[in-house]
Amino acid sequence: MQTILLNFFQSIASPGLDFLAEGMTMLGETGVYILIIASFFWGISKKTGMILSSTLLISLFLNNLLKIIFHSPRPFEVLDNLEGKRLETATGYSFPSGHTQGASSFYTTLIYLFHNRMLRILCILAILMVGISRLYLGVHWPVDVLGGWILGITSAWMIASLIDRLWEVPEKLDRFLLIFILLVALAVMVMVLLELFLFKDSLKRDDFFKGSGLLLGCFTGFLVERRLTDFDASQGAPLLKILRVVIGLAGVALLQGGLKMLLPDVFFSHLLRYGIMGLWITLFFPWFGCRIHLFSKRILKEN
Repeated sequence: MQTILLNFFQSIASPGLDFLAEGMTMLGETGVYILIIASFFWGISKKTGMILSSTLLISLFLNNLLKIIFHSPRPFEVLDNLEGKRLETATGYSFPSGHTQGASSFYTTLIYLFHNRMLRILCILAILMVGISRLYLGVHWPVDVLGGWILGITSAWMIASLIDRLWEVPEKLDRFLLIFILLVALAVMVMVLLELFLFKDSLKRDDFFKGSGLLLGCFTGFLVERRLTDFDASQGAPLLKILRVVIGLAGVALLQGGLKMLLPDVFFSHLLRYGIMGLWITLFFPWFGCRIHLFSKRILKEN
């Protein structure tokens, strides 16, 4: 049944549909997430930005972990008559689909946060289109996409609602972040030991270390930032908000490119590079922005 469905998409392929599918799959890629999250976190609502990023990062960490556990091959690696497309986005294992799970987590969180009918329709369409595009491009089996939908939607709703409740109780929110930092750090240490002494470059593990580094950096930044700066993303004129988003994203791009050139292409470098990027987003840039008055500090309301 899975092969029949993939062969069907292969049979209707055309340059126009290829272009459409590649555009659809981009809705589930990092650039879109970073742009939207950065706009919220630095320019609209720190709480919304944190919920969006946290649900996405936790979901993708679980996705990368499951990929390594199942280490299933992709369709184009198994089926001789199937042509995989946009292969630069197919770097790890097949199950579950990372694009589908990431999109399901991200857009489900938007549905949870904003009670707007049109937005909900657009988010549901985005979730469906990303999954279908991965089948059309031949980079995932139908079961991968189904698993991504289920895991992404379920995990997002649970995590978003939890962080939403914990936001008003900082001590409990800090405890949640710390627990996840420790769990991910433990998983990373285990994976490093397995890589050094057992796998020895035999597994596709780069995405795991990239995702883990970004989660550790962001969550550590969340913990420290409130004590160090506690900036208010809602303050400032519209042009100022746009300016800080542009500057912040420029910093992400420079770190991404610069560190990639400076560091060797090994798993530890991926962990370090993405960890620094996470710290820039949640801690270093807000701290720097407060110093040059891009951000203002949050004013606590008295009882």
